[in-house]
Amino acid sequence: MEKTKQSIIDRAFVLSALVLLAVPSKSNAMTIVKPWEPIFQGIDYTTGSVTDEAVNQVVNAFRINLTNHHIRFYSTAKTALAPNETLTQTTSNFLGQYGLQVAVNANYFNYSPSLTSQPTNLIGLAISNGQTVHPTSEGNTTTLAITQSNVASIVNYPVGSVPTDVYTAISGIPELIINGQINTQSDSNLSARTAAGLSQDGKYLTLLTIDGGRPGVSDGATLNQTAQWLETFGAYNAVNLDGGGSTTIVRQGVDGLPQVLNTPKDFGLERLVGNNFGVFADALDVPEAANYLGGLLALSLGLALRRSANLHGKK
Repeated sequence: MEKTKQSIIDRAFVLSALVLLAVPSKSNAMTIVKPWEPIFQGIDYTTGSVTDEAVNQVVNAFRINLTNHHIRFYSTAKTALAPNETLTQTTSNFLGQYGLQVAVNANYFNYSPSLTSQPTNLIGLAISNGQTVHPTSEGNTTTLAITQSNVASIVNYPVGSVPTDVYTAISGIPELIINGQINTQSDSNLSARTAAGLSQDGKYLTLLTIDGGRPGVSDGATLNQTAQWLETFGAYNAVNLDGGGSTTIVRQGVDGLPQVLNTPKDFGLERLVGNNFGVFADALDVPEAANYLGGLLALSLGLALRRSANLHGKK
């Protein structure tokens, strides 16, 4: 059964690439966004890229359906080593240790280069399983807050406050999108980025990374460009999380082991970070994967017919 499911998904993924190749380019610049691919129940995955003389970008994104009852969230728990708050850990080790299906790095933290796990303190509100790991702090109070029933919001809490109805919370700076309006100015600071966005109806949470520090492959993104990518994926409100060498996005592979989907900035090596954020979900069933394949077949056929009509001068 597992081989059957994976075979369907593999064929679907190949077909998605063929569908994209059917879309002609009208300039030297090319932006590609692949169709969403279901990888777990309630979790879809896609990639995007920009190839341009000015900037190149490689994007990875998860879309989590917050109404799916299989979905649960988890972030790095508080350590007992007071006054420190957490122990640093790579995102893939975090996913593997807790049996999560997808994960990204989260809060900014007091970074100190190390090859081994170290105690550290976070920046911005962090709550894990209802326990406050770090309260809100001045200048970094934009929070992705999720209740135990998966109602999510992006909120600016007063400094020092600890909300009582939030079960999982991660934070960053700045707030990239506010009620459908991009909240950043055009800038030139290209960096690897991690960010999170919510759809207007509150149904979908998008977790996004953009690789940086890979000249000619992925140069990174400005905050404004990051907001634009989140807007492309349907975000109505969004927050920027810790980026640079911390940016990492991971999924559980078909072999059950962590699979890093992006290329971290530090020579492809994951950084030990102070806070990670992950999602529990169930495996896909065969009908869901088959429906995805059928949808791609229909899309491919539609594109082929449209191109054929254009070639014959039809409208």
